[in-house]
Amino acid sequence: MKNNNKSECTIKFVDKALTLIGKHANLKETETVKHFTAQLTDKNGEDVSKGYKKNLCLAYNKFCKYYKIKCEMPLYEPEAKTIKIQPKKKLKCS
Repeated sequence: MKNNNKSECTIKFVDKALTLIGKHANLKETETVKHFTAQLTDKNGEDVSKGYKKNLCLAYNKFCKYYKIKCEMPLYEPEAKTIKIQPKKKLKCS
């Protein structure tokens, strides 16, 4: 990935993501990876965010592209975040 001008952070995340997936699913079998990402929960047993699942799928897609494995991962769209607007009194205008 360094040869493709990817940043060190990207390389570390892909490595971390593939290590996590590899502990729980066979990386060569796309169906097991799909099942793992769909069922992924945090320490409290709650589903992890769709944004995190999307990042895991992106990392796995890089793996599949490199090893020429045909895969069609589900598309996860992150939830929209609400924006908190400060009251006019707290806004500073210059």
